[in-house]
Amino acid sequence: MSFQLKPAVREGVHVIIGLAGASGSGKTYTALLLATGLGGKIGMIDTEAKRALHYADRFKFEHLDFEPPFNPLRYVEALKVLESAGCKVAIIDSGSHAHAGDGGLLDMHETELDRMAGNDWKKREACNMAAWIKPKGEQKRFIQKMLQCRMHIIFCLRAEEKVKMEKQNGKTVIVNTGWQPICEKNLPYEMTCSFILDPANPGVPVPVKLQEQHKHIFPLSKPIDSECGVKLAEWAAGTKAKDKPESDLFSEYEDKIAATMKEFDLEVIGEELKEDSHKFDNSEIKELRDQYKKQLKKVKGK
Repeated sequence: MSFQLKPAVREGVHVIIGLAGASGSGKTYTALLLATGLGGKIGMIDTEAKRALHYADRFKFEHLDFEPPFNPLRYVEALKVLESAGCKVAIIDSGSHAHAGDGGLLDMHETELDRMAGNDWKKREACNMAAWIKPKGEQKRFIQKMLQCRMHIIFCLRAEEKVKMEKQNGKTVIVNTGWQPICEKNLPYEMTCSFILDPANPGVPVPVKLQEQHKHIFPLSKPIDSECGVKLAEWAAGTKAKDKPESDLFSEYEDKIAATMKEFDLEVIGEELKEDSHKFDNSEIKELRDQYKKQLKKVKGK
């Protein structure tokens, strides 16, 4: 096979996003918002006993119930199923099971140690590194599939608070080092962008990996939303985002307000309207605010 050299143009690239956090940090909801903005058919690989189905009335997606064992090669198989079904965005919720779940990397390592050394603890210590060869090999194949995949991939990862012991003023103290993703240590750095989500501020990203070209897509002062997905899709496609004419934006807000029948969703639109208020003249923003208040009153009175 011959090689061909041509000018570099960013077009049709696929992104891999990591969202790590403890329970209540908004991982699944944020992933679905982001996937909706990216566009196309969404496939959910659910290792959490069908918990993703809690959101089935708010988002449209295909669901794959992924049961143990959670070895990396089964994740490869699951991704192939989504590709064959025509999915454009894959959500893996949770990727942590590939590391610490039933049949994941840690279990695979333990199984290899049992095979090599049995209950001989001295021999187990000597075989410890060799026992990682098979698990790491499967993990490498999973990462290769992930990098070659023709879908956008969003990883949801569990996280735990890490602590370390330090000497301070002659005393040993416990120091909190923050939230750490539960996964193979190099995985977050294979991604296009990766973030920690804190339960104290659900959905608000704390960057683990965020390069300069993506900083405008993910503001760090507010939760990740579908608009972040839209901007990310435009970047991946190589197109430049264009400001919508104000008349179109006005009509869009009118339609969104009138079609929204849930209080929480209306409140989200209200926050978006505050941010976009400078794009309208005084009469337009007054009219939209009046429509918003009427719709909110109607929804609360249901």
